[in-house]
Order: sequence, then structure tokens, then C-alpha cells
Amino acid sequence: MPEESCVKLSNGWSKMQSVRKGGKTTGQRDVYIITPDNKKLRSTGELARYIHDRNLHNAINAYEVNFEKVGKDPGARLSAATQEFIRFIESGGTYLPPAFKLNN
Repeated sequence: MPEESCVKLSNGWSKMQSVRKGGKTTGQRDVYIITPDNKKLRSTGELARYIHDRNLHNAINAYEVNFEKVGKDPGARLSAATQEFIRFIESGGTYLPPAFKLNN
């Protein structure tokens, strides 16, 4: 597996994955979302805040733009955070999961 990979998504979004090189978590993969304006987002909460602040709820595909690992089996269960994020997007931002602190 390459140490870093980047997948282009629709509408200028990208998903980057890197492999940790040291420490107790060596070999684990981190996923980042790169926005169309080149901002690197590190969490679902950051992504939700970015979308909410710019009113982009109808402009992204939450099944594509999320923090699931690159190359994950399409039939695999989505993480709880991704499921909550999809619900947030599909509600147009009216559903706010407790973990999404949008008013900071």
C-alpha cells in the first residue's frame, strides 16, 4: 500500500489517505477530505461545519465525500459517524447529531 494516496471526487473534492509512520499506531491509515478551496479537513465534525457554514448541504454527495477509508469494500457497513453525517446532509442541515458542534 502506498504511504499516501489521493482520490479525486466530484465537484472538486478529494479524499487523501496516509499511513502513519511511527509510534504505537504505526501502519494505521488516516483519511482527510480536501475541499474544493484546498482546505484539509480532519474529522466529520470539521466537514459538517464547513458544509453548514457555506450552505453546501445540497451540493455534495455524502456517500462519496466522507471519512470512510479509501478502497473500503462498497458492501461494508458505514461507520456510525458517516451514517450520522449522511443523515445531516440529507436533512439539509436540520438534523444535527450531538457530536457536530456547529456553533463554536
